Amino acid sequence: MMATIDLEAPDRQLTPGQVEWFSSLKGTPAGTIDFSGLTDDEIRAQCAMIVSAVRSKLPVAEMNVVLARYGATEYEDVEGRRRWSFSRERADAILALADWMRPMLVNVPPMAVDMLLARQFANHVKTKISVRDMAASFGCSKSTFHRASAVVREHVLQLESLARDRLHPYFVEQGVIPPAADLSTAEKTN
Repeated sequence: MMATIDLEAPDRQLTPGQVEWFSSLKGTPAGTIDFSGLTDDEIRAQCAMIVSAVRSKLPVAEMNVVLARYGATEYEDVEGRRRWSFSRERADAILALADWMRPMLVNVPPMAVDMLLARQFANHVKTKISVRDMAASFGCSKSTFHRASAVVREHVLQLESLARDRLHPYFVEQGVIPPAADLSTAEKTN
């Protein structure tokens, strides 16, 4: 409803809370998404198609890394401060990735693997969890967590790259990505 009214009219001013909420819904341009020329229904349909493709066209580990990276982030206001949290979808994806990755990190306590993965997908400006903090919490050395963090980061980047490569042709075919953005394999390797 807010998008359809004239917000410049003096009798239609939003409260600061409404402005913040409305701005978060609209988001900020990232330079990679262009909804120009699409109706609201077409945007919803395109988003649903993308989510469906992630769930149906990717192997489980790749699907989980995409859901962990791009799933919704929830928040609540507690005592005048905003507290952020992963949505159930993102949390489930992170836990599934942790289960998949545990055999690669045998020297790291199981719950610490969960935290190492959550660190990869958290907003690092608002959530500062250092390897020193993890060492104090889980009883391993800082260097153990530093090495494990590098392993996790590398696997996450590899899974994201594989997912992108797997979804790219489908998104071009569906018109989500313009054909001009469809790079040949020779251009990708250069």
